[in-house]
Amino acid sequence: MDMHIRMSYCTPAGFRTLASNYLGIKSHNTFSEIEKLVTEVEVTPAEIAEELMKSEEADAALGELVKFLRMKKFEKCESKGQKRKEADEKESGSKEIKAEPVKKVRKTRRGKGRR
Repeated sequence: MDMHIRMSYCTPAGFRTLASNYLGIKSHNTFSEIEKLVTEVEVTPAEIAEELMKSEEADAALGELVKFLRMKKFEKCESKGQKRKEADEKESGSKEIKAEPVKKVRKTRRGKGRR
């Protein structure tokens, strides 16, 4: 039987717990930047744990985590920009259809002598 479990994204408090568990530190000068990035992007605790396990040295691990989070933020912004561009193109395409000139029908006078 397949089971789908919804898991939440990581929070700043969750990040602090992971940093404490994996690196054994309670604070670091990069914590404020990381916490800000965590609130701006959708990242799972598993993704953060994976980055923290790449190095036993706190400075190196947190530096890699900052790079990872910045990349996720860039990708998020880039995908939003792409969606906006597609929406703009779709909108401008529909405007072009609406802006097509209407053909005017010329009235001709037939039978000038008749009334």
